[in-house]
Amino acid sequence: MTENGLLINTIIALVSLGLTALILLSIPFRLKKQGTEACQNRGRAFWTREISIFISAIAICILCIFIHFE
Repeated sequence: MTENGLLINTIIALVSLGLTALILLSIPFRLKKQGTEACQNRGRAFWTREISIFISAIAICILCIFIHFE
């Protein structure tokens, strides 16, 4: 893979990390808008699944920076 391709892949991974950060920052505002009552009815499995999804998304983005797919 050329240097240009590696740079583009790194930029895409960094942009995806930035978008994930924006989603995480928007969660408190969305909770305030919807109210906390909507979240209190969720079970422990729901929150475990949500947290694992966000951690996996961040891990995939970081791996894409270090592992270059050809």
